[in-house]
Amino acid sequence: MKKAILLFTFLLFSLQIVAQSKKEIIETLKIRIDSLHSEIKNRDINFEKAQAATESNKEAIQQTISKLEQDIAYLKGQMDVIKKNGDKLLEKNMQLINTVAVLKDSISVLQNNLAANGSSSTDSDFNRKAKAAFDSVNNDEYTNNVFDNISVENDIIKDSFNQVCNDEGCVSYVLTDQFLVMSYRVSGAADMGTYIIDLNSGKNIIHDYDRYIYVTGFDKQKNVLKIETDNLDNIGRYWKKGTYNLKTKICQLGKKEY
Repeated sequence: MKKAILLFTFLLFSLQIVAQSKKEIIETLKIRIDSLHSEIKNRDINFEKAQAATESNKEAIQQTISKLEQDIAYLKGQMDVIKKNGDKLLEKNMQLINTVAVLKDSISVLQNNLAANGSSSTDSDFNRKAKAAFDSVNNDEYTNNVFDNISVENDIIKDSFNQVCNDEGCVSYVLTDQFLVMSYRVSGAADMGTYIIDLNSGKNIIHDYDRYIYVTGFDKQKNVLKIETDNLDNIGRYWKKGTYNLKTKICQLGKKEY
């Protein structure tokens, strides 16, 4: 009997322990379930917030895209306008280039005509002055017609020394931009002379005490005449050679040579 009571007591205690363990497990599970529900709810809330933010960003992006599309459409329109204006300017530029080319041709023709007319006028005036200078020398009574066989048009070459000699003597002449030089020397006589006529004034620029010389050459680079003279002294006939500078109008002769 006692054994039966003890066994029953043991079983009842065991059942009580089991019942308490199950209750604790159930409570633990309930706590976990509540925790899961809370976590799911928090995740749902976070998801809704993220979705709302995404929708907001999506709208902002769509607005930005729409604005960019409008800007692109506007820029395309501006580009079309610029292209049309560029085509018009290009066409206008080609017209101006053609006009400039025509004007250049016209200017070139006018310049050539002016140059031809000016050159013709200048040459004509120069030739007139040279002829007047030659006539003033040839008509001088002291030349004794030694230049009669010379023609300004055919014989006198500008910037070139020319000389003609025969049994009666020699004549030489030089024509520059400023002067006509005429020189003569008579054979068998102490007679010579030189004229240097300024083409602008028509006057003889050589001094009387220098004119008893004969021109034997011309240095165009230095604008200098080569000259010589001869005469008699108590020793006999002598010669002198030297230069006449057309720029400074200075006559220089060397020592006597017998």
